[in-house]
Amino acid sequence: MTQAAALITTFEHDVNVSASEKSNILKMLQTILHNLATEDDEKFRSLRLGNAKIHNLTRYPTIMMLLTQVAGFSRMTVENEDMLKVTTVPEGLDSVVALIAGAFQRVSVLVPKAATTNTSQAPLTEKQKARLLAEQKLEREKQEAREARKRTAAQIQADKYVRENDPNWKPQVNAAAAKSGTSISTFRDKYGES
Repeated sequence: MTQAAALITTFEHDVNVSASEKSNILKMLQTILHNLATEDDEKFRSLRLGNAKIHNLTRYPTIMMLLTQVAGFSRMTVENEDMLKVTTVPEGLDSVVALIAGAFQRVSVLVPKAATTNTSQAPLTEKQKARLLAEQKLEREKQEAREARKRTAAQIQADKYVRENDPNWKPQVNAAAAKSGTSISTFRDKYGES
């Protein structure tokens, strides 16, 4: 178990792999090990290395170590086809799947959201780029405003708590006086009772 956690953490913090690639690899690994742990079908116990997605896993030594040393896969050739195959499913794969799921969630937060829903691969025009930048700026400003409101609300709560519970608290200069230098005067203050 600790070996699996160490390998997953190593892959999760690998700076040579992009966040989107990590996300894809961890999701695929989670599916492979979940099927291996829960399904009793022979088809889930072998992975064809001719498959491009599976072959992509071999590029990462930590993932291959996880598959071979923790999950029990071994490399073999069956009918002139390279495969990773498991003869006996090791115990405790559910906990490894849970570790991978946690790593996937942490990594998927770092994956940038799709900038546009446009599925074509054509380059963006200057107008589209400007619109996209404006949308990103607006979203960033909204997020900053939300955070500022949260900070203000927290400060108000803290101030209220101090006013109610601190016996040494005394009122300070009011906001209007702090801005203009004079306090707010009412009609009665200026002209007295009549």
